[in-house]
Amino acid sequence: MKDNKILVNGLTSSREISRNLRNIPYSKIAETNILKLSYIPYEISRVLSVDMSISLKIFKKTKSDRGCKVNIIGFRNIDINYIAENSNKKVHELNYKIPFSAEIKYPFNDISVKNVYVPIDKISVKVLDPKQLILTSSVYIAPLIGQS
Repeated sequence: MKDNKILVNGLTSSREISRNLRNIPYSKIAETNILKLSYIPYEISRVLSVDMSISLKIFKKTKSDRGCKVNIIGFRNIDINYIAENSNKKVHELNYKIPFSAEIKYPFNDISVKNVYVPIDKISVKVLDPKQLILTSSVYIAPLIGQS
């Protein structure tokens, strides 16, 4: 299959990421997922666009003997628009929620987590065959903390 230009939405610029992550602890999650499409009736001919956003479910501080840790659980929300052959409809959409988790340790205990900064650094999608996609993405996870 021929690779075509795919519109990608949801990325944060590298400059903004490096500016915002300066001097704060963070974790980076880079994953490749194979998305099997056995449940869709139409085979993928071409991917038009991929949109990714982040939703956080939990960010919780836990005390430990040597400081504390912040546990973060969330989802990468992925919407993929594609063209299918043998379909009356021009454009089809797939939606995925892929979970992620991270743990960041701090050597002190007197912090409170105000929010979590989760910029999206990379998104790519490629058609492996008409019923499988490979999705590669990376996000940074940085709790925004204050003194408690």
